[in-house]
Amino acid sequence: MPPAQWSRSGFDHHVKSDHVTNNMIESFNKWVDEVRDKLDLTILEHIRRQLMVRMLKKYQLGETWQDHLTPYARERLNQSSNETRRIKVFGGRGELFECCQVGYKNFLVYITDSTCECGMWQVSGVPCKHAVAAILHKGGQPENYVHHYLTKESFMMTCMGTINPIPDECAWPKVEAAPSPNVVVPVKVGPPDLKAPVGRPKKKRTKEPGETKLTSKRFTIKCSACRCLGHNKRGCPNFPKTTRTIEGSNRTSSSAQV
Repeated sequence: MPPAQWSRSGFDHHVKSDHVTNNMIESFNKWVDEVRDKLDLTILEHIRRQLMVRMLKKYQLGETWQDHLTPYARERLNQSSNETRRIKVFGGRGELFECCQVGYKNFLVYITDSTCECGMWQVSGVPCKHAVAAILHKGGQPENYVHHYLTKESFMMTCMGTINPIPDECAWPKVEAAPSPNVVVPVKVGPPDLKAPVGRPKKKRTKEPGETKLTSKRFTIKCSACRCLGHNKRGCPNFPKTTRTIEGSNRTSSSAQV
């Protein structure tokens, strides 16, 4: 697998995102969990509604922002600003600066090209701690050097499109395929032939070999004999086995007498 698909150092600098996602399939399975055993058209309609609602919520969320940067970009910029306290900057007349920190490697920052030798500024689009230190040393504002992809304006343009609701399937117009030179009669697309498989249909997805099993029930066992947590009465170390045997025999004899 090429590093561009899993390592930040190999990411495309034009994307301006250093986010690594390895559970995208998990999110998609969660989206279609309710209709995963339905027909293809039903699944597609479910995804269309999910996207329609998601785009609307994202657009409404962007309208509430008071900052011209996205919350993610502002948080990253504040984090970089807090890490510049121990960085010393040395520069000449140009836009090239040398950032030094005790115990770390020295990095060169070229403000004009928005590049830093650590590579984080080019990948994420947000000035790293070395770039923030160099910009402050120059007398500039770090927020003015954030890439325009991470601004509120770009976010609103991304979510500006909309997916309109559509009527029920019974109101859809009937459309026939265009005539083909190999077919005399226009083809009418009908539903596929269904063949019920043997057994109950499978709804749970197949787990990976190393994936742990998650249970919804989370509780701790409490012993009814010693009132301690972590074991029950049958395996209680504070309750002798002979006593458990005698109690069991007495309980049996009492029930027999009744």
